[in-house]
Amino acid sequence: MWLRLLLPELGRLPAATTRILQEAQRAGQLTVSDISIWGLAMRVGRGSLQLAMPLRDWLERAMQAPGIRHAPINRAALLRAHETETGDIGDPFDRALIATDLTGGSTLVTADQAILRWGATSGVPMLSAR
Repeated sequence: MWLRLLLPELGRLPAATTRILQEAQRAGQLTVSDISIWGLAMRVGRGSLQLAMPLRDWLERAMQAPGIRHAPINRAALLRAHETETGDIGDPFDRALIATDLTGGSTLVTADQAILRWGATSGVPMLSAR
């Protein structure tokens, strides 16, 4: 959801979600995973998202904004994605996003209903972007 924070034209986040993300950024705790970056690259590649500059340049600037941390895809997260029971979440990207969240100890912000349902039943901290 960091993308919607940076590009409000993609859709407004709920005011409470925006406040929480901005507070996390001010505290240096807004974490962006490699999976989210890959998702952005895929959207740009298929033309469903236009950026004001080349993707690589946009990402460089966005990731260097104050308060943003990077969460790489690592072996622990990939193994956790395989091991974690995620119910009806079959998309490997969504599973990797959840696992990155679990291994990094942050709160996942998503608008994906299946992920939110899973979070509600699993006790994993999540924040709705709806």
